[in-house]
Amino acid sequence: MSITSFINLKGGVGKSTTTVAFAEFLAGYHHRRVLVIDLDPQTNASIALVGDERWSELNRNGQTLHHVFLTPFASPPHPFGLGDIITSEASSVLECAGRIDLLASSTNLIGQEGVVEAVAAVSHYEMESHLVLAAAFAEDPGLLHRYDDVLIDCPPSLNIVTLNGLCLSDAYLIPVMAEPISIYGIPQIIERVARLKARFGHV
Repeated sequence: MSITSFINLKGGVGKSTTTVAFAEFLAGYHHRRVLVIDLDPQTNASIALVGDERWSELNRNGQTLHHVFLTPFASPPHPFGLGDIITSEASSVLECAGRIDLLASSTNLIGQEGVVEAVAAVSHYEMESHLVLAAAFAEDPGLLHRYDDVLIDCPPSLNIVTLNGLCLSDAYLIPVMAEPISIYGIPQIIERVARLKARFGHV
């Protein structure tokens, strides 16, 4: 199994489109089981895979990544486990049938860096804020291993939500366009990944 984050600090470079295209290529042409984790609150990858109506239903029901970061504060406790909020049959491409699942994003993640920090501080996790997502998956150790590939669409920033994706990954890909502005953030990404790798031995 490989876990790859797609990241660029510049928006509009096709990051979400590339994530979805990779997922459908791996599933459709190589018959691999793929999980797409959409960390970007713009929700483009989620809507591209399941459509606006289905995504809206998931968002209303709390079946998105926003739930992952709010679980320790839910009262009463949230009825879903992480496996329950993964959406199966996420692609409408016929060749991908049954091979792509989605952990959808939510527009409610906008401005939620403070929430992620708070989640990391409560006794349920007791860990670095960068590792909240990894901790959620660790509670169901076999979940990630259902898949051949896990693709993570990260927000166009190096905020806490993005760092959660990078800390879950063993590789990253930076989509760019043929314009200087789309490469300006690459040194910052490489430097931050190097620091994460030195600290956590991952990425």
